[in-house]
This record gives sequence, structure tokens and C-alpha cells, in this order.
Amino acid sequence: MNLFDARVLISSFLQSRSLSEAAEGRPTPCLKDAIAAFRQKNYQGAKEAAAESWTDAWSDLRRGTHRSSSAQSAAVASALILSGCAIAFDKQEEAVQYADQSFLLGCPRDIFSGLLSAIGWTSMPQQLEAAEFWRPSSPCHKSACPPLPVPLDPSRIVPTFPSLSLHDFGPFYERQLPVVISGSMQHWPLSKMDPKQVFRFLSRTFGQRMVPVEVGANANYAHQGWREDILRLDAFLGDVIDDSDSDIDLASRGDGSDDAAPPHSTKSADGPVVTYMAQHPLFDQIPEL
Repeated sequence: MNLFDARVLISSFLQSRSLSEAAEGRPTPCLKDAIAAFRQKNYQGAKEAAAESWTDAWSDLRRGTHRSSSAQSAAVASALILSGCAIAFDKQEEAVQYADQSFLLGCPRDIFSGLLSAIGWTSMPQQLEAAEFWRPSSPCHKSACPPLPVPLDPSRIVPTFPSLSLHDFGPFYERQLPVVISGSMQHWPLSKMDPKQVFRFLSRTFGQRMVPVEVGANANYAHQGWREDILRLDAFLGDVIDDSDSDIDLASRGDGSDDAAPPHSTKSADGPVVTYMAQHPLFDQIPEL
């Protein structure tokens, strides 16, 4: 892990206008202490102060007791500092999880991506190549794709071509004609697995990553107990599977708080309490997916 690069990236955010506005918008003594300690390379002191600042900012965001933009910037800064401290203590998984938390709350994408690079985090392709079901994708050769009829009668049934290449798709696109492309995802490793196998694979490969979830009875925003939370991906997938013989570790969930999202079996007077993910750019957070 590259602590120098991480410090440069984190410091660029700590000097940003958004963080200055956060300091003006709400009391942030813990955050100020964390920033000062981090700049002085007192990583233990920075970690303790940033952890307290994170807890305060996250509580404020969930309760809406402070101006949300101020609490959000404070939470991002706290998570970035915690990630930097984890790098200093050579704790890679912890560093990635705090980086995830900063991204989930609005850390600029360039800082987040750079921080992952500094951490040296890789989930793929090494793990995928080692998996039994992994098969490299084979390119679609032009000769294997039937030629486009010229002229094509619009009244005919929409044609179906297997694994149509980008080159051979061109005439359809240029003429704005419909076409069914079959078999284009057969080389995807997860396409050969049933849903539970997919969840187990994702849990083993990306389970330590942090993701945002919403919790409420029947996924209802109006439900009194509805809330947002941050969970490990394997904990969320464990809730989705809801399978007692699953090999997903259901004991590892959330950010360590006592009020982490409950599993599917939890019920309320309004119906079952559901944990779900929505409106989150997961592919931006984990491009390997």
C-alpha cells in the first residue's frame, strides 16, 4: 500500500471548500483534531478522533439534526482519514471499507479511485481466473455472423443472429432496424450459475466491500421505521438469500453499530422488514463487476 499517495489524495479533500463549509456549518472539534493529527502523522490519534467524528456525522445524517451537506462533508472527511490510518497500520481490508464509506457519502470519484489504487486493492481478474467456472471470452469472428440481407424487408420477422459482432451490427444501427442478438453473454462466468451460487461468489469475492441499503416494512418509504444504513456486501447478500445453509457469513454485517440492518425475517406491524439496495451506482464503486 502506498501511504504517500494516499496522504496526497486525502489532503486534497481536507483542503477543499466543501470541508471548510462543513466546519462552519456545525461544531466539528473531533474532526479538527483528526485532521491535525493526520497532518502530523499521528495516526493513532487521528484514528480515534476520526472514528468519533464519523459516528457523530453519521448520526446527524440519519436523524437530520444538522445541515445535511455539512454533516455529509464531515462524514466523508472522517472516513478518508480512517482509510489513511488503516493504510498506515497496514490493514488493507479496513482501508477499503472506509474508502467505500467515503464514496457512498459523496467523496469525489477521482479521489476514491486514486485511494483504491494507493491501497492496492484488487478483486479481479486474479480471483475470477482462479475460479473453476472462469472461461475467457472468445471474440465473435465476422465469418460466423450471417450477412445482413440487402434489402431487408421491414415487414419480416425481426432476425436473430448469434453473437453478432459490433462490426456486423453496424448496418442494423445505420438503418435503424431491429435485431435480436443471442448468446452474447454465454461467456459471462456468472451466467453459468444459479442465483444462490452467484450470491455466494459475489460474497466471497467482494463481500468485504461496503454498500448502502434501505430498510423498511415492505420497502415503504413512508414506514415509520424506514432508514438508510451501510452494510458489508456479504451481510446484505446473506439477507437476500435468507438461506440457513448458505456459506455466507451472516455474523459479519454493517459498520459495527448496534443498529445494523435486520435480516428478512424481521417483521413489524406493517409487514416484513426488508433490506434492499436502490439508486446506487454500484458499478462505479466496484468497476470489476
